[in-house]
Amino acid sequence: AASWFQSLGEPFPPALAAKAAHQALVALDTDTAVDLARSAATQHWRAAFVLAEVARAAGDGMQAALWFERAADLAQDDAAIRRVAMARGAVHAFVLQEPDVAIGVLRDASQEVSSHEQSLELLCEAAFTAALLGDFREVLTLCRRVLGEPEVDALTTWTAAINLGYAQIMLGDVAGIDVTLDVAGRHAERTRHEHPEGTDLYSALTVGAKILLGHVPQAARQARERLDVLGADRAHRGVTAAISVEALLLAGDERGGEGGEEGVA
Repeated sequence: AASWFQSLGEPFPPALAAKAAHQALVALDTDTAVDLARSAATQHWRAAFVLAEVARAAGDGMQAALWFERAADLAQDDAAIRRVAMARGAVHAFVLQEPDVAIGVLRDASQEVSSHEQSLELLCEAAFTAALLGDFREVLTLCRRVLGEPEVDALTTWTAAINLGYAQIMLGDVAGIDVTLDVAGRHAERTRHEHPEGTDLYSALTVGAKILLGHVPQAARQARERLDVLGADRAHRGVTAAISVEALLLAGDERGGEGGEEGVA
């Protein structure tokens, strides 16, 4: 349809140009994507989004941020606001190294969407970004805010509780951590299909909490049991293994693998 308008020399309807630009980008036809997007970038969020993605792929984080900002100004519905905020936040966090801006983008977007559920999801994304960037105080604030909201669905509750528990452990903050992990534990099984790594992360966090609380033998015992399960399933994962080995080292556990030769390391 866009080619037809082009052959007639007629201006593209903005929505059509934006959608065609996105299709061209997906097909890795960057030149066509840019040509189509430029015709609608001041009128449709998706066109500005395409130009931002092209700039990001080219390594121009500043230009990408400017186009994402334009897309954010044009986005109207919840899905568009959320999508732009997620991409925009990632550029500021991991390309431009502006964590405060990234978290602010996601927090602001959570106020713009009309859906309560999507608002909480954006707050969880802000918390996750803060955790990746090591801003654990911000994680505490955001996750406690989410968990204090009414009518929070199981997946969002689990995500907030897991991030909160992780931040508490990284900060050595044990106040109420048993409650935090209990909330996560109640939802771990229900969210296992959406986040299969969640069971391992929950296990690792409970081990880390026991270490902080001084229950090292219990932590080591739980770590050994979990590592045995993961070993049998050949499903070792980095976070779980790292925290579990830490527990075993603190406990001075010298039990090796089969034959007793491998040791904890």
